[in-house]
Amino acid sequence: MPLSDRDIQRIVKEISSVRDLDVVKFVEEKSPWFRILDSAILRLSRTLSRLGVQNVLHGLRPLPFYGVPYPGRDRMLAIKLDSGMLEEILEKISSHGFRRMAYQEDGVELLDLQENKRVELRLRPGSLEWSREIIERCFEREGVRLLSAEDYLVSLLSEDRGIMVVELAAKIIYANRDRIDYDYLVKRASDTGVGDLVKDLVERLESKASR
Repeated sequence: MPLSDRDIQRIVKEISSVRDLDVVKFVEEKSPWFRILDSAILRLSRTLSRLGVQNVLHGLRPLPFYGVPYPGRDRMLAIKLDSGMLEEILEKISSHGFRRMAYQEDGVELLDLQENKRVELRLRPGSLEWSREIIERCFEREGVRLLSAEDYLVSLLSEDRGIMVVELAAKIIYANRDRIDYDYLVKRASDTGVGDLVKDLVERLESKASR
């Protein structure tokens, strides 16, 4: 049991307190120095889109778009590319001010020369494999594409099942509980080996919400 009953109660209370708020605006007002969609992220996402590259904002930074008040400082885009296309895309975006810094296990780190900020490109969202269904369920907010809540929380858990990420996944479930496709969520979670964990979170959150 990764989260205690007290943890679940706290999560329900925290998310309920911001449920009627614009959480993106709330986080940025609480941290005036912080912009979720800063210029480096927007420029890279738009550049990739113009090149026909499917991309979504990933990592912890998009959490407020899912109703979770968390100021993630990472800059990460997950992209879908055909095999062998990475070098070609890196060459094209270099003319837009993005320099390759270092290759990573599943992507590459870039430097935005205009803003002197680092941005990661990952070749898939977490450990999820791109599929037509994942792409069709994506949505757009403020000029960037995002995974569905179901795919996003599973993608986080597929890479890290530490207590912090499990808690964030629980917050996503509770913040989106009225619109989550639970059948799809459980299927996607089961496919990536976190089905039992997600089922447990859903059941316990529903239990607390119904009281």
